Amino acid sequence: GGVGGVPSTVGVNKGDGVNFYQVGLFDSTNYAYDGSVGLNDGVDFLDYKSIYFDACPNGNTPAIAFDSLCDTIPVYLLVNTNYNFDMLALENGQVLTYSVNHAPSGLTLNQNGSGSSLRIGVNYTPQSLGLDSLVIAFQDNGIPTKTTFYKKYFFSTMTTSVDQNASKNLKIFPNPSNGMLSISGYSAGSIARVFSLQGVKVAEKKLTENETDKLDLSNLAEGVYTIQLTDTRGISVFKKFVLVK
Repeated sequence: GGVGGVPSTVGVNKGDGVNFYQVGLFDSTNYAYDGSVGLNDGVDFLDYKSIYFDACPNGNTPAIAFDSLCDTIPVYLLVNTNYNFDMLALENGQVLTYSVNHAPSGLTLNQNGSGSSLRIGVNYTPQSLGLDSLVIAFQDNGIPTKTTFYKKYFFSTMTTSVDQNASKNLKIFPNPSNGMLSISGYSAGSIARVFSLQGVKVAEKKLTENETDKLDLSNLAEGVYTIQLTDTRGISVFKKFVLVK
């Protein structure tokens, strides 16, 4: 079976004789796909695909979501990332709805399409370091209604795209500091952001002075911090400093 012959079945079976899911019937080499119970599909649809589904009682085939990404996406602090994923109801005439169970700060969604097929655009600019997630519950209006969950993890780190000359010229002093931190070697209009070791932004200032400015961090607790300087070109430089009192 398969291409040019009897369609090949692609599915998932839990092995308990009860719970299983049919992804589709594939008999051609293209990207055609209309769900597990529709027309025969193209096997190229499966390339680099993550498919989200759920089991449900007889009488309604659950909706699915799919994208071309792994379960965890590497992202960079304060650097924009965007991608799309699709939701598909698998029976004619069904209407999809969804709700956001959890989303990290700095993430927005844009919907395209309606009815049984939705494309969701994810636009994310991480505001802190570490692991976070997006969880979306979606369902069709079949009988019985069944909810499926789309879940994606994001792991945010500091960007490694650094202008080496800018990094060499940037100076922060004194280091250690007692709360008043001087900055030199930047261009006017740069943005200074200060982050704790946990990746939480604790201070921000637009540097309008030429060449030298100061940050008053006297309200922060003692510890190690990271300062990010981003110039008007979007180039970022990172420096660590110690705050003591």
